[in-house]
Amino acid sequence: MYIAIRSLWEFLEVNPATVSQRFIDRRNKDRGWLETLDLEERATFIRSTIDFHRRQVSQFYGLLTSIYDEGSYQRKWLYTYWRKRELKIIPDILIPLENALAQAIGAPAPQISIDRLTRLYDDCPS
Repeated sequence: MYIAIRSLWEFLEVNPATVSQRFIDRRNKDRGWLETLDLEERATFIRSTIDFHRRQVSQFYGLLTSIYDEGSYQRKWLYTYWRKRELKIIPDILIPLENALAQAIGAPAPQISIDRLTRLYDDCPS
């Protein structure tokens, strides 16, 4: 997880203003490269892509939203370990990339998931 999170932050740091377009460009490039690999190389390559890292981190934070949705005791526990600093990846990276992906594949953005992630971030006390 650390590698995926660090990879996403490094990807953002290149140029935050173009993160969505660079993500789509990189995803398309990676998909093209994937076609040239044999089956054994594909799994290793896929695990190194920015799209895989986006998905892995997004699903993890989606799990945290389920803990958040359980209520008071779970929320206190959750916010003990994940503060604004750790949750900042949600509005800065995850939501822009989820929206970019939805646009690229011609599907609506997963609004319920985005709303839940946003609430998890916005409700964090510190």
